[in-house]
This record gives sequence, structure tokens and C-alpha cells, in this order.
Amino acid sequence: MPKQMYTLNDFSGGINNLKDPRDLAVNELANGVDIMIDQQGAIRTRGGETDYNSTINDRTATVAPGYGLAVFESDFGLENSAYISTGSSNTSFATKDTINLRDRAGESNLFPVGSIISVTNTAKNNGFKRVYDSGSDADASEIKVKPYIIVEANTSAVVKRHIIGETFVALADAANGQVDIWQRSIGASGWTGAYTINLRTDGVDNFLASGDSQISYYFVDNAIRACDTNFNNSSVVRHFGYVERNHFENTTSNDELIAGQLYHDFFSNLNDLAPPTECKIDTTDGAGNSDGSDYLTTAGAGFNVSITESSDAASTWLADVYQIAISFIYDDNQESLLYVPTSSNTFTVTADYKQKIRVRAERSYDERISGGRVYFRSDDENDEPWVLLADISLRKGVRASLDADYVQRTESAVGGLTGWNPLSDSVGSAETELYSEAVFSFSPNLDTYDTINGFSSSVDSISIGGVNEGWKTAVVANRRTFVAHVKVVNPDTGQATVYGDRLMYSMPNKFDTFPSTNFIDVVKGDAENYVKLEEYADRLLAFKQHSVQIINISSPSDTNWFLEENIKHNGVQHPAAVVRTDYGICWVNESGCYIYDGSRIRNLIDNKIAETSSANGMFPPAWGDFIYTVGGLLGYSIVGYEKRRKQLIVMKDCGGTDHTGSDYGGVAANGSVSNGDAYIYDFKTGSWIFADNAFTDQKEYTNFITDWQGNLFLGYESSGTVEMRYWSNEAANQAKINITTRDIDFGDPAHLKKVYKVYATYKSSHDELRPLEYSIDGKNSWSDFATGSNVTPAGTHSGDLDEASAWDVATFTADSVPSCQSIQFKFNPQQESAETFDINDISIEYRPLYKRVS
Repeated sequence: MPKQMYTLNDFSGGINNLKDPRDLAVNELANGVDIMIDQQGAIRTRGGETDYNSTINDRTATVAPGYGLAVFESDFGLENSAYISTGSSNTSFATKDTINLRDRAGESNLFPVGSIISVTNTAKNNGFKRVYDSGSDADASEIKVKPYIIVEANTSAVVKRHIIGETFVALADAANGQVDIWQRSIGASGWTGAYTINLRTDGVDNFLASGDSQISYYFVDNAIRACDTNFNNSSVVRHFGYVERNHFENTTSNDELIAGQLYHDFFSNLNDLAPPTECKIDTTDGAGNSDGSDYLTTAGAGFNVSITESSDAASTWLADVYQIAISFIYDDNQESLLYVPTSSNTFTVTADYKQKIRVRAERSYDERISGGRVYFRSDDENDEPWVLLADISLRKGVRASLDADYVQRTESAVGGLTGWNPLSDSVGSAETELYSEAVFSFSPNLDTYDTINGFSSSVDSISIGGVNEGWKTAVVANRRTFVAHVKVVNPDTGQATVYGDRLMYSMPNKFDTFPSTNFIDVVKGDAENYVKLEEYADRLLAFKQHSVQIINISSPSDTNWFLEENIKHNGVQHPAAVVRTDYGICWVNESGCYIYDGSRIRNLIDNKIAETSSANGMFPPAWGDFIYTVGGLLGYSIVGYEKRRKQLIVMKDCGGTDHTGSDYGGVAANGSVSNGDAYIYDFKTGSWIFADNAFTDQKEYTNFITDWQGNLFLGYESSGTVEMRYWSNEAANQAKINITTRDIDFGDPAHLKKVYKVYATYKSSHDELRPLEYSIDGKNSWSDFATGSNVTPAGTHSGDLDEASAWDVATFTADSVPSCQSIQFKFNPQQESAETFDINDISIEYRPLYKRVS
């Protein structure tokens, strides 16, 4: 019979080590190491881990394997001296809207039109303003703003803005429990020591740790929350976020604005939504005692309340003795639990008398506190709800109901509205004690603490942020925060207790408010704890070590949520073993690589990768040999999503374990084990390849994240420094390229064939020494197919295949023409150094024989 050609030009099936090489699909490979098949009809050399230091500098820190790295975005950037104008008796506020900045040409360029600026360190103009004209004067030293200003000459004003739109990277130092922040707008050197999140102090006490911090995060609405998930450590949960707030706006003493009450920056605060700790009632109207005895003993600890009364026909108050309670409001919408004072805590109402209310405050208050509320109920009725008496804004003043306006007056010194007054009008800007304008209550409100907040004032707690409290995993979904495997104070013992089966959720749009009643114990008593939460398609995926629950949370009401499925034997050993992709939620464990696409779960290694190996092992390794766990309880295999090429990258071991001397399946021929080995899955083709030493061996890695450029980003520790790395798709030199075809019988397994030549369209960055081997009849016994002059184009040495920067055709003429039933080919370049090697197609010249296989 005449010679024939058999061509392979579709490799999109990737590797398949589950089936016999002769049973593979036409587009599958028996082995594929350090290659990629993401280009139609071609095999190329894979990319790999690449230094990211030129984009984001390395940072001094230690790594807890699989933890500590996050990227988040904010509407505003960190404070930057490049956007601050600091006067030195040379910044003047002229006419009604013009600020002359340091009388310096070009200074207005710091504040383009539309900027929100803050002004501090003046007597009359502190506050937030918006720039509506910039640099229109002759020397570009002036800006024009609204609200209008008060004329004030030669001040040392500080005028600043925060840039609009910023990307941050958070990196935890496992050794000290602190988180450093990097901002993209600064460039590679954007790490700033001025902003850190320290989880081992509450601002009063420093806490001890028994091990490395394993810090995880959740981010929403311009703030990130950080928690040490190593519950053996003493720590707190912290909130780091942007604050734009003005307490006691337009309030003056001795014609000077109260100083130090404008917050315009990022702040690290405890995330415990702490209630007030101080309050008392007095019946002295107005400013109260001039010695300050009607005010707080600790600044910022709460509010005191003045209540007086007078007859009014419009009043519907009933005669009674009422007790009061107060709360703080955080972030304008998150209300603390109530503080109920134990003395000086009641007021007496005469029937049909209106109540005149003033609130006394003493600064300074926490940056996140925007106000508070005052409630009342009958003194002898402890089961009654707490009814709203007054609503407090630290900016605007006080009002008697939620639908009323805050009672304010015009402050003549600055021409603006304020709801607050100084205890003394002679102290000046240093005044700390203030009282509100009077508000009148003619009848009790219908609003109660319970109706305003959606939960009872008697719940044991509403936050997870106290000392030694925390969560193992968190995710924001449908405008709520979900946390699981929590450590919270047990009300029966007063001690922080771990609830590994507990899943808690916040109130809608109140991402730090977790009433103690807001929990689901989906499956209890299964000897498992929650490891990771993710959300997709209105479902919450709650992973334990050996199971995953899918909970439908599509309803706005938590009473309508339900468990769709509880899948046993399908959990994860590490939170970084789960990743969200464009196609669904993916996770890896010893049984496979799974995806939930919103309707079903599939194992992506099915019919592709063997789950377990035979006694002699295999290479590429069976999935069970590849995934790394310690005692089946602690896993170090993690997964990331490379968004640009739509690929999953599964790292064998983020823990830096020394696998020296270990071989896959215990067989040296299968290749030595490196903790940086990886399996890579391509969503577009549904194929797998194996990457040998894809990551640096014996290094402890952070978790994977996707950064602002769509790069898959991570870091590893080297001698106390975290080196920043990303996954590059550009071909990188590799030393162990292996391309092994299926066992080809040319569609005729019954007859013998003779194989004469192999043609391959290729590119190579180096000469290749004897790059082509073959094995016949499924024997897995390999020999060189062509050597010496039988390899063209020839390289430098005899038998070399020449390097080729553009596509060229390699011809391999058989040294000894094999007669076979089937044949396999292996491109296994034995180069002098690491290289790139690509193949576009392979053609085999053969002749069918009439002789049957025997």
C-alpha cells in the first residue's frame, strides 16, 4: 500500500492520564508538562510566576501559608502630601468664595474643579467644601468653593483633598498581626507606614499571640475589615475605612470654630460597635452647670440629657416616671446596643406637659460615630420596648423624631447653621463641652429601638469585634455580610466561645451589625467546622472540611432562605482552596477540582485526570498524589483564577514543605515533587496540563488574588520579605517540557504499519538534543526516533534540532523504521538550558501493511 500521512493539529483536549493512551480522543495528550494549549491548534510553552516588584514593591513581612493578601477598591485614596496645601500665615479666605492658597503661583493645581476639600486650622472656615473654579486667576493660586467662606486673612490653613478612585493592596504580617496598606496611585513604592491595621491591640492593651496570625478580610462600602482567624491568638477585628465627617459643624466659642472635629482620612477602628458607657439625666435647662458637672466624666463616652417640662394643650404625654437609655450611631446607619444608666436615669412627666430636651456632649468622639439616640420606657416596666425620645447628629444637632428636622440656629460668627452650643463662649476653639439646641416632644414616638433596627434591644450582642472575638471566613452577598465558624462571647459564661458550625449574617446594608439571633446552624454535630464562604447566583456556598452546603439566599427576608443541598465528602481543607471565577465557584480537594455554576456541581477532572494512582504511580500525577494534606486534616493546596486566559491554577503546596527525595507515586521516573508544582485548567477548552515547578520551591505563599489589572497575584516569603509575584501568560523558559501524544493506531488497530518520518511545525529558543522519542504498541518503552543527520534542520551538534524564532518544519527520519500496531511520540527536548518550545502541528508518514497484528 502507498505511504500515507496522519496529521495532529488539534491539541485542545489537553492531558488525560485516566484512560489508556490508545483510548484517548484525537485532541488529547498522554502527557503535557510545562506547555499551554490556549491557542487554537497549537502547543506553546507556558508562562509562569514572574517578579512583580516593579509594579508593587516587595514588603518586609512574614507569611501564614494561604492567608494575608487582599485587593480592594475605594472611592477615595489615602492622604497624600501631593494634594495638601499647608499655609504658614499666608493662606487667605477672600470675598465670599475665594481661597488664596499660600499666595503661591500654581497652588490651585492641587485642587481641580469638582474636588471635595477639607479645610482645618482656621478660626472660621473649617469644614468640607467643593471646588467649582480653580486657577482662573492670573497666577493660578486661587480656588473658588461652596459653601461660601468667611473672610479670614493670613491663616495657616490646611487644605487637602483625597484623590477620587483608588485601589489598595492589604498584606498581613503573620508574625506581628499587623496589616500594611499599599496604594496604587503612588506606584510601586506605594506602601505606607502611616496606615497600618493592628489586630493585636485595642488601643489600650496589647495582646499576646501563640502562633502566626492567619488574617482574612471582607470589604464593602469603602472599608475593609480584618480578622485573625487563628483563634489561638488574642486579637480584635478592625475596620479600616474612609471617613468624611464633621462633628459640631459651624459651632463656635469666642467666635472660633470648635477644633479637631473634622475627620477626613482613612482610620483603623475597632469593629465592635461599642455602646456608650456614660449617661445621666439632669433637669437644668440651657448650658447646665458652668463647672461642667452636668457633662461627661470621660470625653466621647456617651451623652447626658437635660429634660424639663411645661404645660401645653397639644401634649399627649401621660403622667409617669420614665427611665432612659442611649445608643451610638456608627457610619450613619449602624446603631449600637443600648446603654442603660443605673443612676440619675429617670425623668418624671406631668400629664399633658410637653418635654423640652437638650443633649450634652463632650468631645472627642470616635471617627465612625455619627450620632446617637435617646430612648425611654416606664421605669417599672422592664418588658416594654424602648421608645425613641431624641435622635442625635453630632454634625447637625438633635431632633425629636426621625421625620423631623434637626433644630438648628444660625451661628453669626461663621454664617452657617449649627445645632450645638459651647458650654462657655469664652474658651475658644479648645472648648470640649457642648449642648444642643432645645427640642420639644409633644407626644411619645411610635418608633422603638426594635422597629428602627429590625432586632430586639435585648439581644446579647450585635457585633463580632470584641477582644478574642472573630470569624474564620466572611463574604458579602445581597447587601449583607455572612460570616462562619465564629468565636463570640457566650452570654452564659461571659467567655469567647468557638461555634464551628455557626453561620451568622448581618442586617441588610449594615455590614458590621450581627445580632446574636442572626445565625443558622445548617448542619450540627457532623464533626466539621466551616472553612470558607462564597456566593454565586444568589446562593451561599458554605464549605466545611468534608462537605459543602448550598443555601438559597435570593429572598430579601431571611425567613425564606433554605438549604438546597448538602453535599457530603466534598469540602475543603483551606480557605484558599476556593475561588470565584467567571464561570462559577471552584474548589479543590483530594477528590477533584469542582465547579458550581449556579445550577449544578461538576468535577472538572472527570474523564481527564486519575483520582488515584496504581501501585507504581503515574505521571502526570494522579490527583490524589498531587493534592497535599497533612494527616487528611490540614490542606495546603490552593487555587487561583487567571482571568485573562480564563484558567484555574492549582498550586500543590502553599506551605513551603521540603519534598526533597519524594517522587510522585514513589517512582523516580515519575519526577520529583516540588511544592510549586501546579495543575492548570483552561475553561475555554476544558483541558488540563501539568506545570512542573510553576512556583518557587520551598517557599510559603500567600493566597491568590486577582488584582486591578486582571493579573493573578500572590507573594511568597523569603528571609522575612514578601516578594510580590504574578502569573505571566508570556512564554517563559522551561527545563522539563514534555509533549506526549496518544498511542496512535491510525484508525486501524488490526494491521501493522511502518512509520518512516515525522514532520513537526515548531519554534524553539534553543537547539534541541534528540527531541523526539517513540514507543510502540503501548509498551511505554522509549527510544530516540531520529538522531544525527536524520534530524533537520540541524543544530550546532550532531542530532540537534536547530533553534527557530519563527515557525519552521522539523523533519525526523527514522533511524530504524519501526513496524508496529500503534505508536506514541514524545517531544522531550534535552536542551542545554531552559527554553521555549512550541508546536503547531505534527504529521506522521507511515505505510499500512497487509499483515494483521498477531
